[in-house]
Amino acid sequence: MNRRVVVVFSLVALAAAVFTGISLARSTSTITINVWTRDYPLEQPSPYHTAAAKFEKLHPGYKIKFLGLDGSVIHQKALLSKAGGPYPDVMQTDTIWLGEMAEKGIAENLDSNFASWPGKSDYSASFLNSSKWQGHYYGVWLNTDVRVMLWNKDVFRKAGLNPDKAPATWAQVVSMGKQIQAKVPGVAGVGINAAAGEDTADYWYPFLWMGGGDILNQSWTKAAFNSPAGVRAVQFYVDLVTKHKVTPKDVITQDSGSVEQSLLSGKFGILVSQSGSGYGDDKDVKSIAQFTRKIGNAPVPLCPGCRPATGSGGWLLTINTKSKYKDLDWEFIKLATDGQNNVAFNRAQATVPVHTSIINKYKNGLPGYPYFNVVAKVYPHTHFRPLVPAYSTFVPYIYTAIEKAVAGKATAKQALDDAAAKTNKALAG
Repeated sequence: MNRRVVVVFSLVALAAAVFTGISLARSTSTITINVWTRDYPLEQPSPYHTAAAKFEKLHPGYKIKFLGLDGSVIHQKALLSKAGGPYPDVMQTDTIWLGEMAEKGIAENLDSNFASWPGKSDYSASFLNSSKWQGHYYGVWLNTDVRVMLWNKDVFRKAGLNPDKAPATWAQVVSMGKQIQAKVPGVAGVGINAAAGEDTADYWYPFLWMGGGDILNQSWTKAAFNSPAGVRAVQFYVDLVTKHKVTPKDVITQDSGSVEQSLLSGKFGILVSQSGSGYGDDKDVKSIAQFTRKIGNAPVPLCPGCRPATGSGGWLLTINTKSKYKDLDWEFIKLATDGQNNVAFNRAQATVPVHTSIINKYKNGLPGYPYFNVVAKVYPHTHFRPLVPAYSTFVPYIYTAIEKAVAGKATAKQALDDAAAKTNKALAG
């Protein structure tokens, strides 16, 4: 054989062997995609598990590895990863962290992904807008919650009230609260969240929004919660305690979990704003039928001339800027956030779907999910907290203002004006 031909043949064979070796290496080794999530979804059937199974079937040689953490720990570890610590490829991100993750270069810009993704049409404008920071997409919504009003039907029955009729206005909350206290000794008419904790601000926001107010101005550069709408909303809380005397002053010492348990156990008749339906939190009930006979669920009551409003928190999935597998990360996120993939988990955890198709499909009720029709009713009226990195800095000023006003340490306006001044300093940097 010609020497040149032999050399060429040998090079071709060598190249084939090298190529085959690389291919075999890829098919036999496993590449791990690390996903940091809240811990509790990993302890039960969840959209993460089903998405991982589908992903690994579609992409042999790749494995999804979950790390379940408390929410605050995810936040801390994400910030540490910027300085060189371990980092995830995909991370479950609280809505109020999104701006911070984008600003610090931790969350990947997803504009190009959203541009060619048909799935974005299944999100309402409000959810799409809250997936953005400064006009750019950084996360995909996974699930949410909404603020609603709860009441104890057993207490209503004892008070001679219709257990299936909710107070729809602030005035009805007061009148029903008074009737409860007159007819049911030892029971307070109305529960509110007024302790110095973040839930106090979170559950108060619907009263601010329904009056046309907002937390910050449109450019998110200055406080707006001390507007007349904000003062009116705090004054409603103050009046429940001091003027109408249907709410005990010691609510300022109870965290949100304790307030809800007081409602579920019959120590309060009405809880004006809470996250979710309360189902699963009542340890005394064994079935949905038993729960719905005991606890009512309705939109947050309205002030005169106000419009329906609720608030949402919740979780998005983001891609880390350091990830080497961003295209595959995006494929996993699409599987995990698929609406139908989440329905079983929504039902089990009483979380709220974020897809309009799912809300519309089950607007008259989702079997196994008490009061889902109420969730579907308030879903179009939801608002979100501002995604500014400074939110965690200034929210204590808001909930402290509410606590001070309810405790009688300052007027509603004084407390909010003081909080606004501190917030403006925080926003200014």
